[in-house]
Amino acid sequence: MISRLDDQKGFDILIQGMDELMKMGVQLVCWTGDPKYHEQLEKWGRSILSRRRYTDVQQWMAHRIEAGADMFLMPSRYDRAG
Repeated sequence: MISRLDDQKGFDILIQGMDELMKMGVQLVCWTGDPKYHEQLEKWGRSILSRRRYTDVQQWMAHRIEAGADMFLMPSRYDRAG
C-alpha cells in the first residue's frame, strides 16, 4: 500500500487488521500523513518502514515497491468523482 496516511485512504480499516497481517509476515512501507497513524503503525516495529516526508527519491522507490510487491492493498473510504 503506497498511500497518504489518512482516514480517506482506509488506514483506520488497515489498523484494525494489522495483527492478522503481521501474523502473515507482511512488511509495509508508509509515508506522509496523519501523525496518529505513524504512531499507531510504529508499534509493529521493524515490519513497518514509516517516513514523515515524501521526497523524489521515495517516489522512485515507491515505483520499485509496486513492481516487486506480492500483494497490494488499496482501501479507500471514497474516491473523488470525475
